[in-house]
Amino acid sequence: MPRGEARVIDFETDEGTWMSVDVSPDGRRVAFDLLGHIYLMGIEGGKAQALTQDSGMALNFHPTFSPDGSRIAFISDRGGQNALWVMDADGRNARLLFQDDETRIAEPAWLPDGKHIAAVRAFPTPGRGWHRQNTRVWLFPVDGKDPARELVGGKEAQYNGPSPSPNGDRIYFHTSYFSGNRYGTQIGHHVQSVALSGAELRDVIGSPPAAPDLSASEVPGNPSADIQPRVSPDGRWLAFARRMPGTHEQIAGHRLAGSTGLWIRNLATGHEQLLLAPITRDLSSAHAMYSHRVLPGFSWTPDSRAIILSVGGKIARVDLRSRSLRSIPFTAHVHRRISGQVRGRLARMTNSLPVKFLRWPASSPTDDRIAFVAVGKVWTGGGEGKGFHPVAPDVPGVQLTPSWSASGDALVFANWESGKRGGLWIKEGANSARRIALPAGEYIFPTFSPDGKSIVAMRGQSDEAAAGRWEAGKWDVVRFPVAGGDGVILATAAAARPVYFLADGRLAFERQEQAAAAQGLYQPFPSADAYDAKVSIVAQRPDPGAPQQRIAAFPARNSRAFGAGNRPLLSPDGRWVAFEAAREVYIAPANWSAEGTAPFIETNPNQPSPDARRVSRAGGVYPRWQRDGTLEFVSGRTLFSCTADNLICRERDVELSVPRPVPNGAFALVGAKIISLGSKGVIERGTLVVEGDRIRCIGRCTLRKSDKVIDATGKTIIPGLIDVHTHDTEVPEGVVPSFAPELARQLAYGVTTTVDPASDAAAILPLAELSDAGFLAAPRIYGVGDLVTSGRAAGFGDHVEIRSLADAERIARRNAEWGAVALKSFRMTSRRQMQQLTEGARRAGLSITAEGGPIEYVIGMAMDGQTGWEHYIANLPVHKDVSTFLGQANMVYSPTSGVSGHPRGGVDFFRDRHDFASDEKYRRFSAAGSLPAPIGAAGPTGFSAYSFPIVASGLAAIRAAGGRGAIGEHSEQGGIGSHWEIWSYATALAPIEALKVATIEGAYFHGLDQEIGSLEVGKLADLVILNRNPLENIRHTLDIAFVAKGGILYRGADLEQIWPVRKPDLQVFRTHD
Repeated sequence: MPRGEARVIDFETDEGTWMSVDVSPDGRRVAFDLLGHIYLMGIEGGKAQALTQDSGMALNFHPTFSPDGSRIAFISDRGGQNALWVMDADGRNARLLFQDDETRIAEPAWLPDGKHIAAVRAFPTPGRGWHRQNTRVWLFPVDGKDPARELVGGKEAQYNGPSPSPNGDRIYFHTSYFSGNRYGTQIGHHVQSVALSGAELRDVIGSPPAAPDLSASEVPGNPSADIQPRVSPDGRWLAFARRMPGTHEQIAGHRLAGSTGLWIRNLATGHEQLLLAPITRDLSSAHAMYSHRVLPGFSWTPDSRAIILSVGGKIARVDLRSRSLRSIPFTAHVHRRISGQVRGRLARMTNSLPVKFLRWPASSPTDDRIAFVAVGKVWTGGGEGKGFHPVAPDVPGVQLTPSWSASGDALVFANWESGKRGGLWIKEGANSARRIALPAGEYIFPTFSPDGKSIVAMRGQSDEAAAGRWEAGKWDVVRFPVAGGDGVILATAAAARPVYFLADGRLAFERQEQAAAAQGLYQPFPSADAYDAKVSIVAQRPDPGAPQQRIAAFPARNSRAFGAGNRPLLSPDGRWVAFEAAREVYIAPANWSAEGTAPFIETNPNQPSPDARRVSRAGGVYPRWQRDGTLEFVSGRTLFSCTADNLICRERDVELSVPRPVPNGAFALVGAKIISLGSKGVIERGTLVVEGDRIRCIGRCTLRKSDKVIDATGKTIIPGLIDVHTHDTEVPEGVVPSFAPELARQLAYGVTTTVDPASDAAAILPLAELSDAGFLAAPRIYGVGDLVTSGRAAGFGDHVEIRSLADAERIARRNAEWGAVALKSFRMTSRRQMQQLTEGARRAGLSITAEGGPIEYVIGMAMDGQTGWEHYIANLPVHKDVSTFLGQANMVYSPTSGVSGHPRGGVDFFRDRHDFASDEKYRRFSAAGSLPAPIGAAGPTGFSAYSFPIVASGLAAIRAAGGRGAIGEHSEQGGIGSHWEIWSYATALAPIEALKVATIEGAYFHGLDQEIGSLEVGKLADLVILNRNPLENIRHTLDIAFVAKGGILYRGADLEQIWPVRKPDLQVFRTHD
């Protein structure tokens, strides 16, 4: 049933996108799917009847007639998951044949006996979950008396498109393989068949690549793909589709390289001939991993003389003998009641920033004070959560991981300053913090020895040349005298994790000996070595080379995964282990002995060890044991202190706000063209006055109260750009930088707001607060907290498999309280879970976005009330059925065209045509070695290799029907890449419409539009001053004179601050000089 304020989608269409078609055995009727309904009409066309109209918001697709024509098998998710259903041919008596909530069914095909149905069953891969599914062909008995069984399947191969032979002795299908980079593309598409017994696997057309699992990769020019076999009723012919390199086709006015043709093969002679080209473009080179099928289903007529298929948005008949194509016209009435759209709304910003995400909290041994990190500084204050102050405001850079001495009289912490590295500091009483005399380096998790004479900390092994980023896997446990001096290496560690003393005087810390092998967890099917790379807690005396005792073992973890989890900590008395899983804190008995082997503790939040207990109830991070055995952790700004035995917890809410950087005074830009993208429209020559951090006046304005007047004659002012899909917030161990060239570069290129939809909460939320507080040269930063995905992917770390609305609400509420503006649904297992998460977002006041997928998937998102989605609709082109539906549903579409294409993304097109070596501005804000390599002597790839103009036309159609768009550069070429996104969409949109996509519509996506996105009186002064008019040439967006964020004005070339006080350009960014 619809949730929220229900909406109605209602229209008629004579076009359909990606329609699968099937002809009845008597040749008189055609069934097809369109927008998640099954329709039926006569073979000559006409008005189609929706057979599944009474299925509510369910998605129904892939219809296929039974051999006697009395029934239709199809796929429906009306039970919450893509399942196999059967109904009478008139739509009545629908019944479930097979459903498994953990797997998905697609592409059903009846066997001639009418007693069995072959279909594709998709499984999540153990390493990547639904991000890399594994498809197999299964056989399902129609009467349900016998169990379903697998006909063909395997780890490396994907099996799709089953088609039984007329006598039912064999099943034909197409096979493909993961590409060498395992990045979602598939290769080696060829046709095979198997006996009904599952034996005698034969190659029919084509053959597999030599090494599909190691060296193959998906690039233009690969051998043609042979897909979607369909045996003719007389058994003579095999129809199939073939991707044809070296050809071109026209789609939405764009000439695109490659095309798909419909071929037939004489099964007796092997002779092949092209029947029709081009047909609907297949997905063999793009998004095949996420699709329900790589080509719309087509069907033979009963006399084997023609094939009925969807092509060009229509249904048509192609004759075998004449090869003539005849349209079968249809009209379909689309009517749906769908859920109200979920969308957050950002509260008006004030001059005060409430801190929502505390880091590394620690109560003093006397429990009268708390220390923690917020907005880059260590703070201390009253034990009841009030009266906090920074302990060392003058210590440069960001401050990290405070820890108390045993007496509580001193506090030790680390700092790190970009470009200058870091050290260790001690704060004692009222004295100023003093730096321990150590060489500059990377230090974290310092802790006092019990006698207070030394400090043990993690120290990075990277050299100064690599100091721009902390490196995983290169850390030592080092002991230092409190007064300073040379450190003594006690042990090596695979990652920067806490090191701490036990009650018996030994040190304990985390170790993962095969950390490199653990990166293999990100493969779809991880190796045994990857699984064996377990995490351990080890203990040793605080002496060099002291023997280590393995206390407990935990599942292997890919340290690069979002919310990687584990992070186990042993209690001081050795009785308990605390660990983090899916942003919750658990506790389990250690159960180790001096003589025995270390116990294994399962941390999977969906199946934890039987004696593990969840301590937190609404989120928990940074667990820490006090010396008295109390377990502490934090959720947002609430500190919890819990007893280990009975889990009685004390809560303390930390109240802390810091000022936002609001300039004093006002400045005016005079004589500029102003493209407001709001109620003021386009002002040919006007004035814009900024007072403090907001716009005071636009158009005709008095200058009497302006402290600075800037002549902007000949320039054009637009709102600051809003990029809703960046990935610049990933920082190792959550160590947010004091500067980040890639973030400063975004700002210099006019991107004043970014949203990271696949972030690590412990990285992006503190980073956002650091930027908001003015301590970081960066855009406004927003995020989703942690993305929400299936709990079945070892490569993604620990995630909860949502089983109820309560699960979804808990995740949504936690992310909202921590500071997220949206939720990100990422390759969930089932539609039910997506609906629950969407409702969770609604109740938490958040927007919700998702990774894109096949047409049916996107239509389901719209019906469920999602705000929008990222990544392109790979089913090219989008016809008016889809554009009308998504437009009426008010969806926000961010195609992320830079990384989306058939098969190449637009970023390659623009990157190959940009001279980075001569681009002083880009070089200024880029780390050494990060510039793209020059293209080869062959020059840039031709325009026809790219599909972004077709993607842009789909976006234009959705917007024209009532939807919205947003740019998302994906951080492929941060800063300049956001302009490439704008230019891509301007191939189908007028310049002013492309600018709306880059500003106000992106703001709408995440509920920011009342504060930013257009130039309006009272809105935040985020704007870009261009030297030339982008309405005349959209590429003038790159000619930036000045950028303002929150009323602070910078020169675009180098971020020299112009207002409110003049500051020199940031020399530290000159990484290439």
